[in-house]
Amino acid sequence: SVPNSTLAAAALASASAPCPQAASPEISRGSTPAPMSPGSTPPRAASPGVASPEHPSPRQQHTVQPAPQQPQPAPPQQAQPPVAPGPASDLMDLGAPRAEPTPPSPPVALDRERLRAEREAWEKQQVLDAAAREAERVRKEAELKAQKVVVGNRLEPEITAWAKMSDGQSYKDVKVLLSTLHTVVWPGCQWSELPLSELMSGSGTVKKNYFKAILLFHPDKQGDEADVEQLVRAERIFHALNEAHKISER
Repeated sequence: SVPNSTLAAAALASASAPCPQAASPEISRGSTPAPMSPGSTPPRAASPGVASPEHPSPRQQHTVQPAPQQPQPAPPQQAQPPVAPGPASDLMDLGAPRAEPTPPSPPVALDRERLRAEREAWEKQQVLDAAAREAERVRKEAELKAQKVVVGNRLEPEITAWAKMSDGQSYKDVKVLLSTLHTVVWPGCQWSELPLSELMSGSGTVKKNYFKAILLFHPDKQGDEADVEQLVRAERIFHALNEAHKISER
């Protein structure tokens, strides 16, 4: 039997002996490994199926790398129209060129004598125009008055027979005048015949129809299109109704 001391020495020697390195692919093909410096760590053998940067795996060798993208050219910029220099908006615009201001036009010398003569001529013309208008108004009024006298003389018997008693002095009752007013109006007048029986029903009816007649036959309500006969008839009827109404109120 082998002594225990001998077995212990053999085990200690096998544990201290260096482990043989696996042969790399380069060594297996006959290449000589590089000598190692003292204290350096021997390189590990690559595990099967694990790729390294120096030795890529077959899958990595056949992987198609994407093509690098080409930079897109920038679109052409449109040329901006030149901007005319304006007034400086801040301190950065003070160095920009500014347009020269237009010099003011020289003052126009006024001809005072000519202006005075023109004003006097205008005032004189205004006075002449006003005088001409006044003269025309006076002429028309005189002409209208003369025509009224002629038409009044012609209508006097008719209006007197309607408005006054047989003596030709006192006026008839206002109810009688209102009931017969349709006989002395002009053609186209808006007054309608009013029966005497309706006026005798009460004083309220008489007063209402009296004010209606006064408003219709007022001389100032006839308008510019009224002829001379209409004006004369309206004046005479208006006057007769007022006088008769005064007598009835006593």
